Amino acid sequence: MSEIKKERLVVFDFIRLFAILMVVLSHTLKVGSVPFDIGYLGILGNALFFFISGYLIYLNNSTFKSKKDILKFYKKRLLRIYPLYIMAVLFLLFVSFILGTANTYSPFEIITSILGLQMVFYPKLITSPIILWFIGMILIFYVIYST
Repeated sequence: MSEIKKERLVVFDFIRLFAILMVVLSHTLKVGSVPFDIGYLGILGNALFFFISGYLIYLNNSTFKSKKDILKFYKKRLLRIYPLYIMAVLFLLFVSFILGTANTYSPFEIITSILGLQMVFYPKLITSPIILWFIGMILIFYVIYST
């Protein structure tokens, strides 16, 4: 049985690139002295990126026919995102250890970061800088998507 190959919509890649550039600029320009407030660029960039990504996930997977299709979707996403995410969290913790700032993270914060649950417990139980919060947010959105 052959599967229908869906055509990639390149225009959405450019919109996501624009959103990423907005976030990068909001972080980069905070370092220098900018005569106007650019903090909103990051917020808008994140919202745009999440919106477009969510729409594309729906568009590409709107034909789930069974639980098997849903499990296949999650297995594919888990294998694609989680190993790199774990490596990034461990790398950032390693850098924090070298810089002497690792003591700002409690064991609870490290575990929730590894599990991608840091946004669930923020700001009540997590008070230190959040490690890779956006990946945790993406994981939460994937859980919401299945319902």
